Amino acid sequence: MVIANQQIRRHGGDAALGAMGIITSFGMLFLMPIFGLNQGAQPIVGYNFGARRYDRVRETLKYTVSIAAIVCTAGWLLVQIAPGLIIRLFTRSAELEEVTRNAMRLFVLLMPVVGPQILCTVFFQAIGQAKKALMLSMLRQVFLLIPMYLILPRHLGLTGVWLAGPATDCLSFGITFWVFLTNIRRLGSDILPETEKSGPAEQDKAIDEFTQDVAAVQTAPLPSQSARLFAPKAEEIGEDE
Repeated sequence: MVIANQQIRRHGGDAALGAMGIITSFGMLFLMPIFGLNQGAQPIVGYNFGARRYDRVRETLKYTVSIAAIVCTAGWLLVQIAPGLIIRLFTRSAELEEVTRNAMRLFVLLMPVVGPQILCTVFFQAIGQAKKALMLSMLRQVFLLIPMYLILPRHLGLTGVWLAGPATDCLSFGITFWVFLTNIRRLGSDILPETEKSGPAEQDKAIDEFTQDVAAVQTAPLPSQSARLFAPKAEEIGEDE
């Protein structure tokens, strides 16, 4: 963000900085529901992946990615149709409104793919592939966005600053979605060394056996368990005497 502010001040001045603040605030209004989806989907995906219910993993990801795309598309449409309405929620300055109107339309040009990209990374977090999830999470904000802020403004000026966002979104979404599809198609085969193929019938049988084992432990008589637990201690006390 420091690099972005430096480039904006250099090529656009204080009005452009104000426009960036409005764009960031508006973007957060639509990203907050995406973060909520991310947090809600992670335990569901992780639990079903551990239970080898890969059909449920795919179904959860399909729904959450679709919802994320709808939310971000709604924000993109709002910017394209009524940018003035959004800007006037933050400022009444005619000059700032004019600068922000053009900047916002450029910066959120590929906003519909931002939500799905964030949701695709939740899959790797949920299945324990932390390194891959970390790399994909840093892909946009660090590995791609910073170079775009340094390169594009040199050739396009202030317009290059605004285009750094959609250019980064395009590249990061393409890479993330390719990695995501490659791994989601391998569910049940070799995505993790210990993963084995199993159909719904085998999965249900394994879950039923586990449930029966838990029920057997819970209904076991406590006195006998206590006796077995403390028997070695009683023998040691007898030997000491």
